[in-house]
Amino acid sequence: MDFPVLREGILKVIPQRDPFLFVDEIVSANTETLEAVYTFRPDNPVFAGHFPGNPVVPGVLMLEALAQAGAYFLLSKPENAGKGVYLLKVNNAKFKRIVRPGERIELRIEKGRVFMGTAECRAEARVNGESAAAAELMCALAQQASPDTGCV
Repeated sequence: MDFPVLREGILKVIPQRDPFLFVDEIVSANTETLEAVYTFRPDNPVFAGHFPGNPVVPGVLMLEALAQAGAYFLLSKPENAGKGVYLLKVNNAKFKRIVRPGERIELRIEKGRVFMGTAECRAEARVNGESAAAAELMCALAQQASPDTGCV
């Protein structure tokens, strides 16, 4: 795979779409790690309410960006073609720095255990090299949900 992978390539791998796509570019990846980036755009409507006059990126959106980078890491592997990734668990989430609209976060995924249809990873978001959020994520690898029924 050639890097960087830009938005068009990301859209071929993960199902998220605007306004809920939080990965702009895959910078690098190998069998053990993935690095990606995302910029929280100031015109995102979430900032009108979180918080008026003092906009802050919600921690849950940083976790979602990390989960999407992790999904790309898993779904870009040939053995996972046609599967979906569903977040099961978030452990030890820590928010270490406020992230503001317009700031670019660097997303790093480190492979953990893969077993019985599940995968674990360590995930960290940084801004200018400074840790902003970190967590351990666990997800299920399964057939994608049907758009008609929502069932797996």
